Amino acid sequence: MTEIKDTPTGDVAALLSFLPQTAVEWWERWLGWRWPHFDQMESEAATTLTRSKFAVVRVGWNGSQRVAQDWHMTLFTLKGETPSPEKTVEALRDVRPAGLVLHHVMTVRPSSLAATPPHPLAAPLTAEILAAMKARQRFREVISDPRAAPAAVAKLRASVGSQLEAVRVRTEDAITDGLLRREHFPLKPVAVIQPSILEGLLTYAFLLDLRRQLMLDPEPIAWRPDGVAVCDSCGIVFRPRRRRTAARCHLCQGRDLPGEVFGLKALVPGELQTFRAPKLLGNMIVGWKTASMGICSECGKPFVAQRRDAEACPSCTNKLRQRRHRARRADAA
Repeated sequence: MTEIKDTPTGDVAALLSFLPQTAVEWWERWLGWRWPHFDQMESEAATTLTRSKFAVVRVGWNGSQRVAQDWHMTLFTLKGETPSPEKTVEALRDVRPAGLVLHHVMTVRPSSLAATPPHPLAAPLTAEILAAMKARQRFREVISDPRAAPAAVAKLRASVGSQLEAVRVRTEDAITDGLLRREHFPLKPVAVIQPSILEGLLTYAFLLDLRRQLMLDPEPIAWRPDGVAVCDSCGIVFRPRRRRTAARCHLCQGRDLPGEVFGLKALVPGELQTFRAPKLLGNMIVGWKTASMGICSECGKPFVAQRRDAEACPSCTNKLRQRRHRARRADAA
């Protein structure tokens, strides 16, 4: 069982250094998640800047009026690093989300307004969870004491159970809110090349385990968020169409697709792994298919296999083929 104050140490800490180190940070990452479009906007804007290439997009902020406002976003850059504000804004034309008003603010030095404030629920919810867990621990100590009176135990159970239930409901609402923010986006990646790609999936698993700790007795059926779900097959966050909860999205219903994520199993050079891959219509996922991917036995880079017996990437396959031809000609001579 995971304790929320625990932090990884040693080699594990180095591998998972991208993960939050405190419970408050876990909630801030979960509740403060934003679309990947905004990170791409920062990258595209930086290509038009000079020197440090400072570019920050703050979502939900009207930079022209300096007020928090829904459906607004503000790009912050530095005056001395922005040779052409028009080109900077134009560079975002193909990556900015539709329906949001973009403001561009240039300052002499990095503005404190560019930083998104922490989510207001993260700290108080963490404090409530810690208090509830301490109450649960005190209850366990009491029931393990043979001198405890049954009436006192029953009264304490009712009090602690009520406290845990109230905090658990708020925890479930926060988990659901984080999922709704990620609707239409995959929580489970297709391929894991860098460990940081697993941040969303690990955060979700951590918070579900945290919720389970807010119970006095085990629940017979695993809890699922109401009105939103994570597909067991493709990992997309979606809203069930007919039922309040669902295991698979409409693209994966009735299809036996492998649920494995490339890179989660041990990668052996020259050995292929079958995994699910998206069918794309432009940038939109319209279905799923299976594909084979592996690590090239020659150059060590990942590649998508065109044949089931492939052991190397196409470039190295040609080199290996030419090497075999030269060896045959040498043997014949």
